[in-house]
Amino acid sequence: ADKTYTFPPGTKLAAGAWMVLLEYDDVAMSGDFPFGISSSNDETISLADGRGVIADAITFNGALAEVSYCRIADGDENWQGCLQTPGEANKAEGGETCGDGTIDPGEECDGDALDDKTCADVGDFDGGALACSDACAFDTSGCTKTQEIVVVLNEISSSDVDPIEIHNAGDAEVDISGWLLTDDTSDPYDPDADAEELVFPGGTVIPAGGFLVVNKGTNPDEHPFGLAAAGDSVRLFDADLVEVDAATYGDQEAVTSYCRLPDGPDGTWTVDCTATFGASNKG
Repeated sequence: ADKTYTFPPGTKLAAGAWMVLLEYDDVAMSGDFPFGISSSNDETISLADGRGVIADAITFNGALAEVSYCRIADGDENWQGCLQTPGEANKAEGGETCGDGTIDPGEECDGDALDDKTCADVGDFDGGALACSDACAFDTSGCTKTQEIVVVLNEISSSDVDPIEIHNAGDAEVDISGWLLTDDTSDPYDPDADAEELVFPGGTVIPAGGFLVVNKGTNPDEHPFGLAAAGDSVRLFDADLVEVDAATYGDQEAVTSYCRLPDGPDGTWTVDCTATFGASNKG
């Protein structure tokens, strides 16, 4: 028997509307499609365009549709047991309706109703806009997390060009334009009284996990102060003059390399490292 129903010419479905089709009744001579839907076996129902290209299809066991089997919410990809609501918005068996603006059992949210939740309440976020998906679940795509800045002094040498290595141990690049590097130990620190600080020029960026080596010299990206072999200090300030990190070494401790092992803020300052400026430290 033919199990295909062809929509009559001129059949239209308005935007946002529903169309209900019924099995054709030979006795009453009314209805639409010429096939039944099993109440126990697997069924596949397909919707194709005039060229035979499948626009949508659903395979299910007939027992699931004994009352109603529908998408929640309308048009969503999620199918489940429902109340019978032909020609109206679908409703789950419990009577709740995703999309009605009311948070029902089983829903995290509904439309603009977010249960007074924010991004910080539903994940590791500290900003942004929490939203609700068409499936009445929280949508965190608009939530944001401020990247933690973890920039440290990582390696120092008092030999040759007195290199100082700065390491970005974070997971995002950091722009250190306007930051200061100095060997001045004054407390409080006054940049106006420091004639030898380095102010990092605009565009100085350290990539995530990257290293920046600053040598002694007279170029805009070099520090003008020397590092004494008998012991010295190095301090790093951000553009607001907040001390980001500092390191002090003793007599002859930085002749080869004085470094953090391992790299980063958890590393311990260690004497006589292998000089690896611009790369991960080694003992």
